[in-house]
Amino acid sequence: MLLYFYLNTAKLLYFLLLFFDRLIFYHIDKSLPLCYNLGMANNLSIMIKPASAKCNAGCKYCFYRDEVQARSVKDYGTFSNELACTLIDKVLDYVGSGYLSIVFQGGEPTLAGYAFFEHFFSYLKIKNVANAKVMLSLQTNGLLIDKKWARLFKEHNVLVGVSLDGDRKATSERVVKGEELFPRILESIRILREEKVDFNILSVIHKGNVKRGKQIYEDFKKRGFSNLQFIPYLGDNPDYVLDAKDYAEFLIDTYSLYARDFNTSPTRIRQFDNYLMLIKRGYAEQCGMNGRCEPTLVFEGDGTAFPCDFYCTDEYVLGNVKHQSIEELLLSEPAIKFRSTSGLKEKCKECPYLNICKGGCKRYATSDSFCEAYKIFFSHTFK
Repeated sequence: MLLYFYLNTAKLLYFLLLFFDRLIFYHIDKSLPLCYNLGMANNLSIMIKPASAKCNAGCKYCFYRDEVQARSVKDYGTFSNELACTLIDKVLDYVGSGYLSIVFQGGEPTLAGYAFFEHFFSYLKIKNVANAKVMLSLQTNGLLIDKKWARLFKEHNVLVGVSLDGDRKATSERVVKGEELFPRILESIRILREEKVDFNILSVIHKGNVKRGKQIYEDFKKRGFSNLQFIPYLGDNPDYVLDAKDYAEFLIDTYSLYARDFNTSPTRIRQFDNYLMLIKRGYAEQCGMNGRCEPTLVFEGDGTAFPCDFYCTDEYVLGNVKHQSIEELLLSEPAIKFRSTSGLKEKCKECPYLNICKGGCKRYATSDSFCEAYKIFFSHTFK
């Protein structure tokens, strides 16, 4: 699952209604990726890790920090301007006048440097002669954000996802060299607001904060954070692993507040919005919630491509954008293998909540505890 940012704005509606309404009717041949060839133009989502796994925060519960330990190359280096040009050229050639989502993530993507992003955005704008509909977003811990960065994001209409795992107590573990990060993150958010940059909040839910769902929601609401994404911890560190019942209670608590405020507050929670989309339309905008995975291309620091943020390991290397086209990467043997191993498990087919769960994200479906948690939540909430 990609940690995609919740875009509850007019931009989201424009992008999703055009993007997904076309896809839902097109996708008949299951051997092709969902983003592949829509006639006059193509649609594509990519993630770029411009600084590989490098990070200036080092959260112990970071899934990518664990993931890189399971592969032969721990650090793929930092994107060069030359590589950025190659990627942009090939992606725009593939998309044409279609829809393109580019997400920058890490590690911490801003470690690639201001100059890299300034060059990337400028080159993208110059080369987009076919007028592809481009959505830019970036996930950050906020530690390097200042007015200069914020103005760059504003100029290029970049949606910024800020990692903040709750109120001050829930975020108390985020300490670097003895400095508590919570005040610095809030200062970065203040700057983004001052410069009128669109942003949302991304929170990892783990053993240490799972019982503070109500407090976290109310704190975020009080601070005026309107777009929230709660991401359950995926690793196996016993200090952070979620208990199924605790996580179910977190979902129940936060959904009750979300439902209470639905018509009176701008506060939205991406996961719950997507459940409502599934009920109303039959499909969701969030990766991993439509019943099967698609190989959203992830590019590491040297151009190496993977099919998913959760599968950036040796067996899922698709190739390298320096040497292969986007089509070749999407239709590579590892990409086909990735798609063929996604989909419903047998036990899911008889589940009473299949219409809203769809079997879950491929990565989360590896844990029975998430299945148990969601069954408790669904039985309580969607009676």
